Amino acid sequence: DCAFKPCPIPFGESVNLVRLNAAGAHAAAIALMEVAASGMHYTMLAFTFDRPTLKENLMRFASSADREVTFTLVVHGSSLTGPTRQMAQACQELATVPNIKVIAAQGSAIGPYYLADSRWLSPEKQNNRVYQHSKMVRVGYLLISGSANWTTAALSNWELDTVAWLTETGARNIQEYEN
Repeated sequence: DCAFKPCPIPFGESVNLVRLNAAGAHAAAIALMEVAASGMHYTMLAFTFDRPTLKENLMRFASSADREVTFTLVVHGSSLTGPTRQMAQACQELATVPNIKVIAAQGSAIGPYYLADSRWLSPEKQNNRVYQHSKMVRVGYLLISGSANWTTAALSNWELDTVAWLTETGARNIQEYEN
Protein backbone atom coordinates (compact mmCIF):
# COMPACT_ATOMS: atom_id res chain seq x y z
CA ASP A 1 0.00 0.00 0.00
CA CYS A 2 2.50 2.58 -1.19
CA ALA A 3 1.56 5.78 -2.93
CA PHE A 4 3.42 8.86 -4.05
CA LYS A 5 1.72 11.87 -2.51
CA PRO A 6 2.82 15.49 -2.78
CA CYS A 7 3.67 16.74 0.68
CA PRO A 8 3.33 20.50 1.11
CA ILE A 9 6.17 22.28 2.83
CA PRO A 10 6.10 25.92 3.98
CA PHE A 11 7.03 28.60 1.45
CA GLY A 12 5.22 26.93 -1.44
CA GLU A 13 7.71 24.12 -2.03
CA SER A 14 6.76 20.46 -2.19
CA VAL A 15 8.49 17.11 -2.29
CA ASN A 16 7.26 13.64 -3.14
CA LEU A 17 7.23 11.18 -0.29
CA VAL A 18 6.36 7.50 -0.36
CA ARG A 19 3.69 6.70 2.23
CA LEU A 20 3.96 3.25 3.82
CA ASN A 21 2.01 1.17 6.29
CA ALA A 22 4.01 -1.00 8.75
CA ALA A 23 4.33 -3.93 6.32
CA GLY A 24 5.58 -1.53 3.64
CA ALA A 25 8.07 0.04 6.06
CA HIS A 26 9.39 -3.40 7.02
CA ALA A 27 9.71 -4.40 3.35
CA ALA A 28 11.47 -1.12 2.54
CA ALA A 29 13.89 -1.64 5.45
CA ILE A 30 14.83 -5.04 4.02
CA ALA A 31 15.12 -3.59 0.50
CA LEU A 32 17.56 -0.97 1.82
CA MET A 33 19.64 -3.79 3.34
CA GLU A 34 19.82 -5.35 -0.13
CA VAL A 35 20.98 -2.16 -1.87
CA ALA A 36 23.48 -1.01 0.74
CA ALA A 37 26.81 -1.00 -1.07
CA SER A 38 30.27 -1.72 0.31
CA GLY A 39 31.46 1.00 2.62
CA MET A 40 27.94 2.19 3.45
CA HIS A 41 26.42 2.40 6.88
CA TYR A 42 22.91 1.09 7.59
CA THR A 43 21.30 2.57 10.70
CA MET A 44 18.03 1.45 12.28
CA LEU A 45 16.54 3.25 15.27
CA ALA A 46 13.96 1.17 17.10
CA PHE A 47 11.68 1.68 20.06
CA THR A 48 10.77 -2.00 19.93
CA PHE A 49 12.29 -4.68 17.71
CA ASP A 50 11.26 -8.33 17.50
CA ARG A 51 10.26 -9.05 13.88
CA PRO A 52 12.01 -12.31 12.88
CA THR A 53 12.29 -11.44 9.17
CA LEU A 54 14.03 -8.15 10.00
CA LYS A 55 16.43 -9.83 12.43
CA GLU A 56 17.21 -12.67 10.02
CA ASN A 57 17.85 -10.29 7.12
CA LEU A 58 20.06 -8.01 9.26
CA MET A 59 22.11 -11.04 10.25
CA ARG A 60 22.30 -12.36 6.68
CA PHE A 61 23.35 -9.05 5.09
CA ALA A 62 25.79 -8.18 7.88
CA SER A 63 27.43 -11.60 7.46
CA SER A 64 27.74 -11.27 3.68
CA ALA A 65 31.37 -11.67 2.67
CA ASP A 66 31.02 -9.82 -0.65
CA ARG A 67 30.58 -6.35 0.86
CA GLU A 68 31.51 -4.38 3.93
CA VAL A 69 28.35 -2.76 5.29
CA THR A 70 28.19 -1.71 8.92
CA PHE A 71 24.78 -2.15 10.54
CA THR A 72 23.82 -0.24 13.68
CA LEU A 73 20.65 -0.93 15.65
CA VAL A 74 19.86 1.70 18.29
CA VAL A 75 17.17 0.59 20.74
CA HIS A 76 15.81 2.09 23.93
CA GLY A 77 17.72 1.38 27.13
CA SER A 78 15.70 -1.55 28.49
CA SER A 79 15.82 -3.51 25.23
CA LEU A 80 18.63 -5.83 26.20
CA THR A 81 16.66 -7.05 29.21
CA GLY A 82 13.23 -6.86 27.54
CA PRO A 83 10.15 -5.14 27.29
CA THR A 84 9.54 -8.45 25.56
CA ARG A 85 11.49 -11.69 25.74
CA GLN A 86 11.66 -11.78 21.93
CA MET A 87 13.18 -8.30 21.75
CA ALA A 88 15.89 -9.02 24.30
CA GLN A 89 16.72 -12.29 22.55
CA ALA A 90 16.79 -10.63 19.08
CA CYS A 91 19.11 -7.85 20.29
CA GLN A 92 21.42 -10.34 21.99
CA GLU A 93 21.60 -12.48 18.82
CA LEU A 94 22.27 -9.44 16.61
CA ALA A 95 25.05 -8.28 18.94
CA THR A 96 26.99 -11.51 18.20
CA VAL A 97 27.33 -10.68 14.47
CA PRO A 98 30.65 -8.90 13.70
CA ASN A 99 29.27 -6.14 11.41
CA ILE A 100 26.28 -5.33 13.66
CA LYS A 101 26.53 -2.90 16.53
CA VAL A 102 23.60 -2.86 18.99
CA ILE A 103 23.38 0.27 21.14
CA ALA A 104 21.00 0.58 24.08
CA ALA A 105 20.38 4.32 24.25
CA GLN A 106 19.38 5.98 27.48
CA GLY A 107 18.55 9.63 27.78
CA SER A 108 18.63 12.08 30.64
CA ALA A 109 16.40 12.27 33.70
CA ILE A 110 12.86 13.36 32.88
CA GLY A 111 12.34 15.54 36.00
CA PRO A 112 13.93 18.75 34.63
CA TYR A 113 11.66 18.66 31.56
CA TYR A 114 8.54 18.56 33.73
CA LEU A 115 9.93 21.31 35.95
CA ALA A 116 10.65 23.52 32.89
CA ASP A 117 7.00 23.11 31.81
CA SER A 118 5.75 23.83 35.34
CA ARG A 119 4.28 20.33 35.57
CA TRP A 120 4.18 18.17 38.66
CA LEU A 121 5.97 14.84 38.67
CA SER A 122 6.05 12.53 41.68
CA PRO A 123 9.43 12.44 43.46
CA GLU A 124 9.97 8.75 42.69
CA LYS A 125 9.75 9.50 38.95
CA GLN A 126 12.04 12.56 38.92
CA ASN A 127 15.08 10.51 37.90
CA ASN A 128 13.30 8.25 35.41
CA ARG A 129 15.17 8.29 32.11
CA VAL A 130 13.75 9.32 28.77
CA TYR A 131 14.46 6.80 26.04
CA GLN A 132 15.06 6.44 22.35
CA HIS A 133 11.55 6.36 20.85
CA SER A 134 12.05 7.03 17.14
CA LYS A 135 11.58 4.47 14.39
CA MET A 136 13.91 5.09 11.46
CA VAL A 137 16.16 3.45 8.89
CA ARG A 138 18.81 5.32 6.93
CA VAL A 139 21.21 4.23 4.22
CA GLY A 140 23.05 7.02 2.45
CA TYR A 141 20.49 9.59 1.34
CA LEU A 142 17.42 7.37 1.82
CA LEU A 143 15.45 7.68 5.05
CA ILE A 144 12.43 5.72 6.30
CA SER A 145 10.81 7.39 9.30
CA GLY A 146 7.46 7.10 11.00
CA SER A 147 5.37 5.48 13.68
CA ALA A 148 5.75 1.77 12.85
CA ASN A 149 7.74 -0.26 15.35
CA TRP A 150 9.96 -3.00 13.93
CA THR A 151 7.74 -5.69 15.43
CA THR A 152 5.22 -8.30 14.35
CA ALA A 153 2.53 -6.48 16.36
CA ALA A 154 3.02 -3.31 14.28
CA LEU A 155 1.60 -5.11 11.25
CA SER A 156 -1.90 -4.90 12.74
CA ASN A 157 -1.62 -1.28 13.92
CA TRP A 158 -2.64 1.88 12.12
CA GLU A 159 0.85 3.15 11.27
CA LEU A 160 2.30 5.67 8.86
CA ASP A 161 5.89 5.80 7.65
CA THR A 162 7.43 7.80 4.85
CA VAL A 163 10.48 7.34 2.67
CA ALA A 164 12.40 10.50 1.84
CA TRP A 165 15.48 11.33 -0.19
CA LEU A 166 17.73 13.51 1.98
CA THR A 167 19.75 16.46 0.79
CA GLU A 168 23.46 16.37 1.53
CA THR A 169 22.87 18.64 4.54
CA GLY A 170 19.99 16.45 5.73
CA ALA A 171 22.10 13.28 5.46
CA ARG A 172 24.92 14.97 7.38
CA ASN A 173 22.50 16.15 10.12
CA ILE A 174 21.01 12.66 10.48
CA GLN A 175 24.51 11.16 10.60
CA GLU A 176 25.46 13.55 13.43
CA TYR A 177 22.29 12.46 15.29
CA GLU A 178 23.20 8.79 14.72
CA ASN A 179 26.65 9.34 16.23
